Amino acid sequence: MEIYNSERNIIIDQLIAEHGVVITAFLNWKSDIATEEIADTFNKLYRDHWDDEVEFATSSSEVIQKLNWKQFSETFPFWSECVDWEQVATKLFEQEYHKIWVNEYDSDSWGIWVFKNSD
Repeated sequence: MEIYNSERNIIIDQLIAEHGVVITAFLNWKSDIATEEIADTFNKLYRDHWDDEVEFATSSSEVIQKLNWKQFSETFPFWSECVDWEQVATKLFEQEYHKIWVNEYDSDSWGIWVFKNSD
């Protein structure tokens, strides 16, 4: 059951106070979320602020674990140096992740906010 708009605004204001403007960006992306699901869905999908897609692909513990980079680099040290991280990042964002440019919501900031496409 959808909560009335005034209650929705109160909940959104509370989330913005807690998380900042990333909530606004998130709701612009996922505008169809029911009010009572906003906080849970945000917490399930948000993967933090990163400099760019390549930093996310090479530094996110979720990606490192999922793709087993540590074992690959230990087993195949030569080949691991040949990985095209830009291409890996491109594929990750085409298939599993969504990025929002931070400076579209805060002109004094940089980087991207990363979200999982679904939980």
